[in-house]
Amino acid sequence: MKFHKDVFFKGILMGAADLVPGVSGGTVAFITGIYNRLLNAIAAIDKDFIKLILKKDFKGALDKIDFNFLFSLGFGVIFAILSLSRILHYCLKVYPIYLWSFFFGLVLSSIFFLIFQSKRMINPLTIISFILGGLIGYGIINLVPSHVEPTLFVIFIAGMVAISAMILPGISGSFLLLIMGLYEVVTSALKNPFNSDNFLLISVFSIGCLINLIFFSKLLKILFEKFESQLIFLLTGFMLGALPKLWPWRVVTKSVVVREKIHVLSEKLILPDVSSELVISVVLMFLGLMIIAMFGQKGRQKSVN
Repeated sequence: MKFHKDVFFKGILMGAADLVPGVSGGTVAFITGIYNRLLNAIAAIDKDFIKLILKKDFKGALDKIDFNFLFSLGFGVIFAILSLSRILHYCLKVYPIYLWSFFFGLVLSSIFFLIFQSKRMINPLTIISFILGGLIGYGIINLVPSHVEPTLFVIFIAGMVAISAMILPGISGSFLLLIMGLYEVVTSALKNPFNSDNFLLISVFSIGCLINLIFFSKLLKILFEKFESQLIFLLTGFMLGALPKLWPWRVVTKSVVVREKIHVLSEKLILPDVSSELVISVVLMFLGLMIIAMFGQKGRQKSVN
């Protein structure tokens, strides 16, 4: 068994990204050069893998799914979610402008990076895919966040939906949870995961994630093999269309109170005033840009062993 420190750190970045609405862990995986390896490893969990387990050929089974890679990455993702959920939850409430500024920079840099990496694929079909993705992304961010009763069945379905988005570059699972009205429910549980009720909720959510992760990764692998260029431009367009959702400066124009909690129905984007807050926000945006540029450069220079 070999632990990949580099993969572990990328897992931390993926986990942190998946916690924030509008940012995709799949985007981080794609930019850092491990996306194809991740899809192949997950898609390898099939009937042949089960047969090896039943034959007690555990070494063969673990080698088949690239276990060292998955373990290092998964450990990083779980570590980030458990350790950063409380911090990010706090920052979203106390320092929302600074946090959104940082992630706005991350996503903006991701869009530029994906377009630059895929410029050789530009053709009429990819341009149409890019425009379509932008329209879909913009349409989704204008959906009104709903509120549903967080029963265990609903949490299970939410896990299946969220994981589908989390492994797609450009689509945020956390944002879909926000649309379903379940983001605060899930992140609040992650703040105190060992509480009995929270542990049950997280377990059900995780089972939904795991089940759909195995099936969806196989479909995604096939789609990338056949329509890689169109998918990349579709997802990049989606990121661009959804980017306004991360704009730090906004005012609420309509809201509703459900169960003593305020739910935002619509917002208006505004330009910031010149202040020390703006300076800090711009610095954080630039930091987000530089982080993606750094990992994108590393991803191009070498692949993970």
